[in-house]
Amino acid sequence: MIKIQNLYKKFGGHEVLSGLDLEVKSGELMVIIGPSGCGKSVLLKHIIGLVSPDSGAIFIDGIDITNLSEAKLKKIRFLFGMVFQGGALFDSLTVEENVAFGLRLHTDKSEEEIRRIVKEKLGLVGLENIEDRRIDELSGGMRKRVALARAIVMNPRIILYDEPTTGVDVAMIDNVNRLIRDLQDRLKVTSVVVTHDLENAYKVADRIAVFHSGRIARIETVEKMREMEEEILQKYMGKSAL
Repeated sequence: MIKIQNLYKKFGGHEVLSGLDLEVKSGELMVIIGPSGCGKSVLLKHIIGLVSPDSGAIFIDGIDITNLSEAKLKKIRFLFGMVFQGGALFDSLTVEENVAFGLRLHTDKSEEEIRRIVKEKLGLVGLENIEDRRIDELSGGMRKRVALARAIVMNPRIILYDEPTTGVDVAMIDNVNRLIRDLQDRLKVTSVVVTHDLENAYKVADRIAVFHSGRIARIETVEKMREMEEEILQKYMGKSAL
């Protein structure tokens, strides 16, 4: 579903992506693990076409998006749902208005149909009867669930998660991880999660890719990563196993 070949990107004199290669299989949940600030979020923006590489290729469902026109890129982006770091919800709007934003902007569905879809997607993330509440009235955990509902409202084939547990109370982190894994299993989508926390990666991943020095240094299953945890953390993340 996602294939990245020899991707390079510089900002000023700093090379963020240095010949990065990555393949994400259809229907799998790939976690990209790496220290904060190493360029993982930049990679996500390349995958969704928000940033263009200096060189290299990005194939989404077989289509190289690196040289597409903006009109064609827009169509490709409808394949995606994205959960931004911190949620990126509109605090001044209601839950329903946030989740329905894409439907109202990009479809001609009736208001009755939109309300039905919003209710359905909120139900998938474990929220009921909160459509008319404002975002600034919700807890961090509820906000994250609303952000997830908004990400799946257009029935995407690919979901991207940028540090999905950021801004969530420690007590709620496991709930968010369970929700991500549950949505993956129920919706059968292809997902990419970026995080700096290996314990969170273990709880949601099918495979884990280690981001280091602008490249994917290695990719392992959860089971293999657990076996090699101390070596990987020391070699690629500069710290001992937790």
